[in-house]
Amino acid sequence: MKRWYDKNEKLAKQLNALTKAPAETKLKIIKGLLDIIHENADQDIVNRFKVPVDIDLWSRRDYDDEAATWIVINNLKYVDEKILEKVIEFIEKEID
Repeated sequence: MKRWYDKNEKLAKQLNALTKAPAETKLKIIKGLLDIIHENADQDIVNRFKVPVDIDLWSRRDYDDEAATWIVINNLKYVDEKILEKVIEFIEKEID
């Protein structure tokens, strides 16, 4: 099954690296990505990144045990290409 971000090779590579990063690194990156979203996206997009109260009931992927990671990865599909480029650059800088 293809994930929404698999069509962008660079993004897929960085999001895969993010899911495998140590918890401390992952948290730092998630916070940075949320800052990018808040600074560059309109309010409707920003609202998608809020964590639902019942996240544990409907999250089922390998990164679902970390709600923030799940929310960010799944909602990045709604941002534009300019923001995705900033996301890729940020993760590359933080992980490499």
